[in-house]
Amino acid sequence: MKPLLFLFGSFFISSWTFAQISLDINGRNIAFFRQLETNAKGELVKTDVDYVSADGTGQPVIYKRIQNGLPDLWVYYFPLKKDSLISYVLYEWQDKDAKALPLEELKPYLSKYTELLGIVTAKYGKSLSKGNLDDLALIDTKGLTRNDTWRGNDYDIEMYITLSNLHVVHGNVSITPTHTIRLYVRRPGIKSETPGLTKEKIAKLDSLTKLFLADVCSGKWEDSRVFLSPLIIGQVKDEKLIALKAAIKDDKWELNMSGAQLASSGKAYSNLRYARQGDTNTPPLEWLSIVFDDDNKIIAVQPLTRSARQ
Repeated sequence: MKPLLFLFGSFFISSWTFAQISLDINGRNIAFFRQLETNAKGELVKTDVDYVSADGTGQPVIYKRIQNGLPDLWVYYFPLKKDSLISYVLYEWQDKDAKALPLEELKPYLSKYTELLGIVTAKYGKSLSKGNLDDLALIDTKGLTRNDTWRGNDYDIEMYITLSNLHVVHGNVSITPTHTIRLYVRRPGIKSETPGLTKEKIAKLDSLTKLFLADVCSGKWEDSRVFLSPLIIGQVKDEKLIALKAAIKDDKWELNMSGAQLASSGKAYSNLRYARQGDTNTPPLEWLSIVFDDDNKIIAVQPLTRSARQ
């Protein structure tokens, strides 16, 4: 009987893990997930934040679940306005304290990510991945990150982890430590947008952009890298920053537009567009596009120019 008890125990653990996340959302409405959260002892979270979307997605229904050794799991269910079918689900484990943590306290994050990776891989096969979790020393320098995606005709899943103890203060803006796991489960073909940009968030991203541009224009390469996402920081060598400095010429840029930029995956990122100060053309002759990840770190910078005849 012992082998049977062992198998039963393994099955129970696996079933509980799958109960924490739902990889199949196609054709399911919010009522289904309300019942799932009741079974998982999830706590409904009330919020006054408005999530703005242009793709027909309504306000999220948010639940919080207590976790062992990790921050609470927050689950965001985004239903379609027309029929309440789920457009996408975000699972998020995020440390809200914004302080450096010792490696021992970060190991549960690594274990959770490995666990989730195994679950999704078992169902959908090997992921398309960027980054790795081998060099733990990066947690205290550039940040440790990994991103995994799975896409097919009937599934669209993205997952990433960021562990960074970096804490830098630039004037009145602080770059604080972040320890986060996010897992997105989307309906294939649905172009889901990130939560809308509030005035407060636009102001914060604008402040970060100006500090970044000031450091680039002053040739402070290491300081400027503080503002970059762990997804790209390893690729941005001094040569690229020197080329960026030459392209933008100076830091005299004014915020002109804000919105979202869609990646090929359908995921939307916060995007600020700048025009050079004094450029009164419509549209401006020179643009500077800055794209941010979910942790307010820069993942793309693109100077754009057009001729006066265009």
